[in-house]
Amino acid sequence: MADARVPVQLTSFVGRAGELAELDASFERARLVTLVGPGGSGKTRLALEFAARRRSVSPDLQFVDLTSITDAALVPVSIATVLGVRQVAGEALQDTLARRIGDRELVLVLDNLEQLPAAGPVIADLLAASPGLRVLATSRAPLHVRGEHEVPLAPLRLPGPAELASLDDLAEVEAVKLFVERARAVDPAFALTGDNAAAVAGVCARLDGLPLAIELAAARTRLFTPTALLARLDRRLPVLTEGPMDAPIRQRTLRSTIAWSFDLLSERDQRVFASLGVFAGGFTLAAAEAVATGPADPNGGPEVLISLDHLVEQNVLTVAADAEGEPRFRMLETIREFAWDQLPAADRAGARDRHLAYYLALAERSEPQLRGPDQAAWLRRLTAEQADIRAALAWAEEAHRYESMLRLAGALKRRFWHDAGGFGEGLRWLEASLALASDAPPALRVKAQQRAAWIVWEMGDRDRSEELFEASLAGADDDDHASRIEALIGLSHRALGAGGPELDAAAERMAEAIERAHHDGTPGILVEPLLVAGQLAEARGDLVQARAQFEEALGMARAAGDVWGTASALVQCGALLLAAGEPARAEALSAEGLRLSIESGDRGTVFAHATATLARALTAQGKLEAARSRLREGGDAIRGAENPPAGTFLLEAAAEWLASTGTLPAAVEAWAAAEAYRTVDRWPVVPAEAKTRRRSWAATREALGTVRFELLWAAGGSRDVQEALDLAMAAVGAADLQDLPAAPTPRRGRFDLTPRELQVLALVASGMSDGEIAASLVISKKTASVHVANIKAKLGASSRVEVATIALRERLA
Repeated sequence: MADARVPVQLTSFVGRAGELAELDASFERARLVTLVGPGGSGKTRLALEFAARRRSVSPDLQFVDLTSITDAALVPVSIATVLGVRQVAGEALQDTLARRIGDRELVLVLDNLEQLPAAGPVIADLLAASPGLRVLATSRAPLHVRGEHEVPLAPLRLPGPAELASLDDLAEVEAVKLFVERARAVDPAFALTGDNAAAVAGVCARLDGLPLAIELAAARTRLFTPTALLARLDRRLPVLTEGPMDAPIRQRTLRSTIAWSFDLLSERDQRVFASLGVFAGGFTLAAAEAVATGPADPNGGPEVLISLDHLVEQNVLTVAADAEGEPRFRMLETIREFAWDQLPAADRAGARDRHLAYYLALAERSEPQLRGPDQAAWLRRLTAEQADIRAALAWAEEAHRYESMLRLAGALKRRFWHDAGGFGEGLRWLEASLALASDAPPALRVKAQQRAAWIVWEMGDRDRSEELFEASLAGADDDDHASRIEALIGLSHRALGAGGPELDAAAERMAEAIERAHHDGTPGILVEPLLVAGQLAEARGDLVQARAQFEEALGMARAAGDVWGTASALVQCGALLLAAGEPARAEALSAEGLRLSIESGDRGTVFAHATATLARALTAQGKLEAARSRLREGGDAIRGAENPPAGTFLLEAAAEWLASTGTLPAAVEAWAAAEAYRTVDRWPVVPAEAKTRRRSWAATREALGTVRFELLWAAGGSRDVQEALDLAMAAVGAADLQDLPAAPTPRRGRFDLTPRELQVLALVASGMSDGEIAASLVISKKTASVHVANIKAKLGASSRVEVATIALRERLA
């Protein structure tokens, strides 16, 4: 046999330690291992590195490059040439090879088999006849023979948020490391710095972590900085050209690498592949069948499935199960760009129209489901389609499909836009579609106006919200009960923050809404009117009616399978119990409400209200560590969501927690920011909760002194909700709970004083100062002062003399 030869590589090998280990392990389990992956993923380079390292274990190792052949019958010829085996007269070359190899411990690395689908049986026969032979094959598709062990090769790992925060960690990420090393090959002075780190990471991400694409991009640093290069990657393929002249032609540009795979597809698979370029993100089988099946191919569904299977096999598509276990397909962005370029220009508008029609139908089908028992699954489904919903909206605008644009924007509820990254984007699409589709049917405009009204409500613009609800009420037909109920609910929310005569007007609106809901008869349609009616009753001080309506809404929501409605009702009931001095029961209800709000997919106001109510209930019972955990989880979940009402709930809960731990300055600033938002935006005020807050403010003012209190209040009131919430959560996280009293046993008495507070009260009544109380109970003076302030707040007392008087009168001390 000829001397074993593995081409020596002139560039360093970066990363892939896990893949090398997997190849080693696979060779222990199987004699035929096929390394499969998309074009440009580095199969050949990994195979060469594996072969070079394997030589120490398997010195009889040969590398066979099959790139240039297209006939499977020539595979034995190529192997024989490398092994130095000549054909013997009267004996098939395959048999000669098997005889010459025999029992020898030989490893063959067969590179680039994707263009030779018939080569599998040839290799299998050779393995069967040569017990000492082992084969590592590289291909974009498996060989499909018995005994084959596939090792899929994914793109290089990309940086995550943790690595982006550290230059040292970023430099060790495989994709970034490869870019930097190859950039240094053309510019030895190139370095990863704080100035270019984000751009380098962005380039690697835009190129999907494909090694070939990254190497081609790095070569461009001769001309462009990483920032300039990133800006040019909106169109990747024209930039990624001119690879090394000694590389195979198919590896000199990224386009030629992908084209190599494309040319190996059947005509039908090429047609499906090209049409899939319309997708902006991952897609389902149903989406692919809807888009790839055009008007001239109405029964193409099964053929599309067959083509998808082929495309996955050829590694131009990837597939993974979604949350429901259904297949979800994805193209690397570089491959998607190539696919779209293959679709004839005359066919592109049709593909985009089918794409728009599919996502419009999906969004409209989701509407009733987002208040039913499967709402969480439907919200996940919509969230997974964010990129394509955006693309569909953009095409509708570009192609003047204004009514479809309005229908799609109007079908997406605010919970979708919350999870999609912010309400602002949803509002922009709704406003644009309302402006462009001025002659659309009134019912469509009413729906879009109400979607926009709820979004601006969540964003804190009460005046604009009221205008939109008024317009939708004026535009809705009298027999369109659902739309009129929605408008009446929206208009009544405003009254909750205004009080006075507006509460009476809102109560009349809710009476009408409830009557219309009875006429409509849709399961669960009464839930929201009852909840708002209960809030109005609570705002008027009628807690009996409020509780009755919240509980009625809860029962109806449960019966209708409305998870989000059930969560909303539970939170309202829990908040009412907390205001009434029943924190243990409030904890149970708000905990269930929080669980269901998460189950429903909500991360907005209901989620925040549930989290805040639960944290307040835990704080009231002295469960400070548990309350802290809830607060921090809630703050993290809503950060950046453009939802001031949600932030206000959490701010007030954080303020209560901070006050209970003696972190009074941070508590004052948090209260002030929340109160500023409530005052300016007329956010709903619950009288019982407001009274409790005022007592807490008075006690804190006395503890800090009026001047300091006012300075802190002014500072907090000048901040927006998100800034204030970030500061409050930082204070919550930093607070030291070690010096605080142990968690109390359940509270008792009409003033709801803890056992420790009763001890402190007795000492206050005896005339002790805070310092003397601290010494007596072996606690810090700060902790004693916190207890005294809490006692004053609970008793409604403004001085120590008044505390002592109440204690004696009520026989508390």
